[in-house]
Amino acid sequence: MTTLSAMDKRNFEDLFDMNTGYVINFSNSSFQQFIKASINIDIYEDLKYSEHTSKANKLRQVWNQEPTYLVGKLMLDLLDYFENYKLKQNKLSEFDKKMIEKLRIVSTELSNNKNNVKLPVNKDYNLNVLQADIEQSLSQNKPILCIDRLHTFTVRFIREICNNNNIEIKSDKGKFYSLQSLIGKLAKTYENDNLFQSNFHIVVIKSSISLFESFNDIRNNKSFAHDNDIIGDLEATYIVKSISELLIFIDKIENLRQKITNSQEAPKEDDYYSDIPF
Repeated sequence: MTTLSAMDKRNFEDLFDMNTGYVINFSNSSFQQFIKASINIDIYEDLKYSEHTSKANKLRQVWNQEPTYLVGKLMLDLLDYFENYKLKQNKLSEFDKKMIEKLRIVSTELSNNKNNVKLPVNKDYNLNVLQADIEQSLSQNKPILCIDRLHTFTVRFIREICNNNNIEIKSDKGKFYSLQSLIGKLAKTYENDNLFQSNFHIVVIKSSISLFESFNDIRNNKSFAHDNDIIGDLEATYIVKSISELLIFIDKIENLRQKITNSQEAPKEDDYYSDIPF
């Protein structure tokens, strides 16, 4: 649910003349297409929006049901549309201009409250390009488009981690080991490190082997990587978040290991806790 305030809602209602049941000059079909293009939600077909009601009520449903950043993006797009519509009619009043400016600030703040995933910071240009693509897809509420890109990011990132730890990433025949195999090799390396007083991080890494194996299968057989039947947005969103959190966890462990390796003396107890990713 958005954090759009009651006063801001009232201002949008007045600006778009929503007390009539309409929104600006949209027809049902044009409003449906506009919102679909803006935030990838079908206000007449998606399960949460199947109820037949006015366009104004459809917009109120979006306010009440969607994440803050999506509402912010939609309202920014609607403000642009409204401004252009009024300019074409030569009916953009001074009041309209002031209200648009005020609501743009509100909507921009909402849109910046994104539900994007966090990925490890990396100097690799290709990884940064992939991360930008992933963030762009999430900002458009299209998590399924992230799966293939996130898989490529993950494979490249884990191979880099393995290289840094002198872990072979190819077999004797020159074939790359699978992602889940590399995670298994990495877990064995961590077992010998004794970085933490407990072995919880080892349990996490080992338990993720099957998760990465499933991620491989979904990427190959349930994403746009090939001509597949595609998984739904709910599952895609959870996959993206789960994998990204695991990558951040591994990255934090690597940062701690590197700090220990580069240190002349054993780190203080506080150094451990400062790098634990939770």
